[in-house]
Amino acid sequence: MKKIAFILGLFSVFSMPALSSEQISSDWNSVWEYQRYATGISGALEINNCIDNQCDFSISTANGAHLCSLEGKLEIKANKGEYKNRIETPEGKYEDVVVTFTFDADKNAIDVEANSLSRIYCGMQGNFIGSYENKNNPLRYDTGFDCWAKNLTDTEQTICASEKLARASKETIKNYSSLQTTEWYNRRANCHTDEKCIWEFYISTIKSGYKEQGKQLNLYEYMGNLSEDELYYPMDFSLLTDFLIRNMENNDYNEFVSNFAQISLADNKCDKCHYHTYGLPGLYTITESAFYIDQDEIWVAFLHSDYANPQDEYIVIYALPDKEEKDIPAVFNTWLDRLKPQFPNGIKLKFFTKDKKISE
Repeated sequence: MKKIAFILGLFSVFSMPALSSEQISSDWNSVWEYQRYATGISGALEINNCIDNQCDFSISTANGAHLCSLEGKLEIKANKGEYKNRIETPEGKYEDVVVTFTFDADKNAIDVEANSLSRIYCGMQGNFIGSYENKNNPLRYDTGFDCWAKNLTDTEQTICASEKLARASKETIKNYSSLQTTEWYNRRANCHTDEKCIWEFYISTIKSGYKEQGKQLNLYEYMGNLSEDELYYPMDFSLLTDFLIRNMENNDYNEFVSNFAQISLADNKCDKCHYHTYGLPGLYTITESAFYIDQDEIWVAFLHSDYANPQDEYIVIYALPDKEEKDIPAVFNTWLDRLKPQFPNGIKLKFFTKDKKISE
């Protein structure tokens, strides 16, 4: 009986049909976006023309000014593709550049790995390595819970599809998990797909959790884990996001956050409170913002650019209602001095419209 079972096993292995080029094409043919939820970095992997276990591909990424670009043919075996190219190293040896492309279990993303020689296709801090998700997939942000679960509620699906709600969810789960009772989940579920309702629910939770710690609710204190040596995005802090949404004109808020401004608490310089970002690989866009906060004041600045109407280009600065241009914090000076010649229309000072201070 054992011999018969072994023979049947061999028969089943050797009788398995090979993957056809149509099957390969349907799995691999697509545009795959690099690190879909990353900020300040972009890229894409395009795979097409899959014939006889080979596919054409092109891959490009941009980390600031540090670009990567490569194209060629993938050799496909089941769920893995490989690109090889023999080059002569500076030492006069001939070695292979190897880049591998591996499907995740559900074929929703392709993980790209590369040996060190692949850096010949990149700028100094450029990199191909990372996860590329199918562009046709619905967005699923990092929420602190599993957005790929099969039994998500309509509320959870809404959270997974919204970067702002996902960040609020993650912050709540990380810092205020003790508040998440059955009643809490039921109240959240009552919002269904209403994003405004979900957002206000999360803000209420974070404020309640913060006040339970016996602290005065002050934006500066709330963001107290910031350091001079680390960079953060404003959207990482839901109460700050809520403050800005309530106090800035809608178009201005969108322009500020679309720049993905990074922020720090640098005391006497502003080389860390602003950030250049790039859109598509190789496409430079003026997208620079600045941010400053201390115990008593908050300042937000960004470049308002309009290539069609250069006369409508200026530097927008938001401040609390009791501030004047002469009060702009000294840490902005280097940033402003560098930009003013490029923006002859100068500064347009605006004021936060509802809150007169940063504490409650």
